[in-house]
Parts: sequence; structure tokens; C-alpha cells
Amino acid sequence: MTDELANVTHKKDLGFAKVYLANNGIIEVYFADKAIIDKRECKEINDVIGEYCNYTKALILMVAGEETVIEAGGREFSASPEGMRYTIADAIVFNSMAHRLIVNFYLKFNKPPMPSKAFVNVEDARKWLLTFKK
Repeated sequence: MTDELANVTHKKDLGFAKVYLANNGIIEVYFADKAIIDKRECKEINDVIGEYCNYTKALILMVAGEETVIEAGGREFSASPEGMRYTIADAIVFNSMAHRLIVNFYLKFNKPPMPSKAFVNVEDARKWLLTFKK
């Protein structure tokens, strides 16, 4: 995993993704390499996010694994009111041109209702998310 978290209060391994709650309040989701993510997996991640933020709202960081695929159902759910119910803002870190195309498509076509932005590194994504911290 890129940029291993040192200050984690909670960690859950779902197989297709690892979900962390960091001391800075950001919930970080690291997708497994070659994972195929659809609506079911997105709902499972969302359930963990809800647990970690006590069913309120949180800052969310998602990091794509090598060759991770987010299916249309997963993108649609993630941008829906149900998929964003625990989100203040979300940052998406990608690592390939294919991911860049998918993330840009997601941001333009699915139009998530909360602030969402793509990044090429985790540190910049965290800095941006922390600008939304109360």
C-alpha cells in the first residue's frame, strides 16, 4: 500500500479494499490491486464509513490499486445521495492514465453532489480534504 498510515484508530480489511480511520479524521479507502468494484462493494465500504464516523459525515480519501476497476453500478452508487450520505468531501487518488479517464468521467458524468476532486498523490489529497475540516 502506498503511504502507509501511521496514526490509525480503526482498520478493516474487506478483501477488495482496506478502510482506515486516521487520527486526523480522514477515512481512507485503499482498493486492492486488480479489484473489481461494483455497487455491492461500494455499499459495503459505505457501511464501514458510516460506522467509523458514527453515521454523521466525514472526509473521505479513496486510493485506486493497480488495475482497480470501478464498474458503472459502483460509480452510480458512489455519486448518489445514499452513497454520499456520510461524505463532507472526497478525494480520489489515481495512478494510471486509465484511472484518470475513469475519474474524470465519474466527476463529469456522475456529478457527485459533494465536493470531489482527483489527485495523483495522497499527501495533496489529504491537504485538500483537511480544508473542509471543521
